[in-house]
Amino acid sequence: MIGINIGVKNIKAAVIKGGKLKLISRRVFDDDLVKTREDAEIYLDDFCTACVVSLKLNNLNKFNKNNILKLARNAGINNIKIISELDAACEYLRNNFKDLNKFLIIDAGAGAAKLNLLERDKLIESVIIDSVSGNKFDELIAEFLGDLRADIKDEKFLLSEAEKLKNYLDLKLDKLEWTPFNDDYKINIYREDLERLIKFQVRELAHVARRLILIYKPDKIFLTGGMANLPILKSELQNISGDSKLINENIILHGTALCALKNELEPELDNFNNLNLKALRDIKLKLVAIEHLLNRSQKDRLNNIFNK
Repeated sequence: MIGINIGVKNIKAAVIKGGKLKLISRRVFDDDLVKTREDAEIYLDDFCTACVVSLKLNNLNKFNKNNILKLARNAGINNIKIISELDAACEYLRNNFKDLNKFLIIDAGAGAAKLNLLERDKLIESVIIDSVSGNKFDELIAEFLGDLRADIKDEKFLLSEAEKLKNYLDLKLDKLEWTPFNDDYKINIYREDLERLIKFQVRELAHVARRLILIYKPDKIFLTGGMANLPILKSELQNISGDSKLINENIILHGTALCALKNELEPELDNFNNLNLKALRDIKLKLVAIEHLLNRSQKDRLNNIFNK
C-alpha cells in the first residue's frame, strides 16, 4: 500500500520500506494516477491496488473526495482511504515524538502558507497567510524576468521559468545564467536579486511564527512544503526558533505513508497473538515503523523476535 499526497501543483507518493520512508514518485498533478501507481509497482516489485491519499482540509469536500476516488479507480487502485494532511502530520508525530506535547507545523507550499499549532492530536491554533505562497513567489519572479526580457510576452512561459529559477535557490548558488530559449543570449540572475523580491513575504511568515512560538513555546517546529528548502526562509525561521528546534521534514508525506502502512497491517494487528514466528519475522520491519500502535505485550513479543 502506498501513501499519496496531493498538493496544489504536485503529487508525491511514498512507502515505508525497511522501516524508513522511501519517496518513489514526484510528478506534476495532471489528473492521472496511473504513472504514480506504476512507479510504486516498479519500486516495490509488486502490484499496488490500495493507497492512502492525503489532502488539505479545505480540499476535503465531497466533490474532491469523489474526484480522487474516481481517479484512483481509473488507475486500478480499488482500495482508497482519504485523510486530511493534518491527520497525516499527527500520525507522524505520534510515531516519532511520543514524549513531546506541542508542535508548530509551518506548511509553505504552492498555496497559501499555513501554520498549525498542535498539542498532541489537538489543533490549538491555525493561521493562514494568503499573501505568502509559492505561487505568489513565482508571480513576483516572473514579473522580474519580464522586466529583463521585455520581448517575452507569454505569461505562462515566464511563470514556468520563474518556478525553475526559484528551485535553483535551493542549491545555494550565488548566480546562474538564464537562457530562456536555450540560445546564446544569456542573462546572469543573482541570488540576492531573487531573495530581495520575496524577503517581505518571508518576514511576514516569520513574524506570525514568532508570535505563535512566544505564546505556546512548542517543543518542535517543523518546516514542510515546496518552499521548505529556500535558504532565506530557513534562515529567518532558524533565527527565531534556534537550530535545535527547527526540523526540515516532509512530515505530511511521511505521515501519509505511515497511515498506508497501518492500513496494510490492520489484519495482522487484529490477529497479532495468533501469528506464528515466521509471519512475524516477515513483517517485523513494518511493525517497527508503527510500533506506537502496539500494546505492551505485543511490543515484548516483537522485541523477543528481534533478539533471537
